[in-house]
Amino acid sequence: MSLTTITGLARLAFRLAWAGLRYRPRRQTIAERLAALPRAGPPLAASVEIRWNEHLVPFIAAESDRDLAVALGLVHAHLRLAQMEMLRRIAQGRLSEVLGSVAIPFDHALRLLDPIRAVPEIEAALPDGTRDWAAGFVAGINHHLASPAEKPFEFGLLGIEPEPWTVRHMLGIGRLAAADINWLLWMRLLRLPRGPDWPEIWARLIEDGAAPLPSLASGQDMASEAFARLVLGLGRAGSNAVAVSGERSATGRPWLAGDPHLSLGLPSVWLLAGYRSPSYQLTGLMIPGIPAMAIGRNPWIAWGGTNLHAMSSELLDVSDLPAREITERRLRLAVRWSRPRELVLRDTGYGPVISDAAMFGGDKGRPLALRWIGHRPSDELSALLAINRARNWTEFRTAAEGFALPGQNFVYADRAGRIGKLRAAWLPRRAS
Repeated sequence: MSLTTITGLARLAFRLAWAGLRYRPRRQTIAERLAALPRAGPPLAASVEIRWNEHLVPFIAAESDRDLAVALGLVHAHLRLAQMEMLRRIAQGRLSEVLGSVAIPFDHALRLLDPIRAVPEIEAALPDGTRDWAAGFVAGINHHLASPAEKPFEFGLLGIEPEPWTVRHMLGIGRLAAADINWLLWMRLLRLPRGPDWPEIWARLIEDGAAPLPSLASGQDMASEAFARLVLGLGRAGSNAVAVSGERSATGRPWLAGDPHLSLGLPSVWLLAGYRSPSYQLTGLMIPGIPAMAIGRNPWIAWGGTNLHAMSSELLDVSDLPAREITERRLRLAVRWSRPRELVLRDTGYGPVISDAAMFGGDKGRPLALRWIGHRPSDELSALLAINRARNWTEFRTAAEGFALPGQNFVYADRAGRIGKLRAAWLPRRAS
């Protein structure tokens, strides 16, 4: 690790420790924590019931879908507002505003990756039902922000001023969750040509299609490892999902287990919840800030899944492109405890020049552009909502056709005894 990085991390640790003397989480009983949920004047058409079971999992009952969406936004903000704020900032490439100059390389890479590029088109194309649902969810978040409820201590620690949420912010978190898991491999490969072992590694890659890659856990690559964990949520992971036919179970009914092995974190990657309205009756796992059940069950079906590990993006050598086909823009990056910085972002008709980022090799002599399916509009929110409403295999399969990213192996079981598996992904069309 470079001296600059070590110095930056030391300064960050000192400043956060100093801020921690001023901002500490207030001790609360469970009853006090639950009572802090803002209940006065939410934008609801009728009363909504929010209760907590013995494991402190929230359950919501609403008379309309719109009211359910509002209540979900309120509960997500109550439980995970600080986590949602950091996810929003990661998607936007705004970490330097709260972490200082040590995060500038992260923001540079994030601004180049630009996971939210397609969000305006996605929002414009949302069906009316999805749009109303998303607007209700955001209204619930903003009601929490506007309430006198105490904000998470992380806001004071990181110097965060609450900002209103929009549907685009919520869709941006969804796009961040769709990041290509193969980017970690590229971060490793793009650094290897500079090392002495590259000829041997390249020969094995060509011959066998695989080779052991050096860990990112040493030297300057530690920053890339941290970036991968930040954006991709990677760690020691290996999800599994299985459905067992009723013909092979002791009960005579199908069994399903969905076990996503994402990295452990505090707070968790997942938010457990249950809810009921005219269109929805669900229990399962949600991503904080996303108003849909990612894995779960309703009275008719259950589903789980694992990451398909499908390569939804490509790296293209654009060194032969005419200069006029590589555009350049400059932006001002706000940096906590320091002066603003200017970032230069290059782009092509194929996608951003990702090799300009230190996290992706930082080799400006050989520009590589990222062509990613996620830079095109797709509507995973509507697909998930349709999956949440599905009552049989046909409805489930039809709903999954609209799910583009991240590619998933979905497994399925229903009360009628049927089990199934399908792959849901949009992938680049490649020559054989």
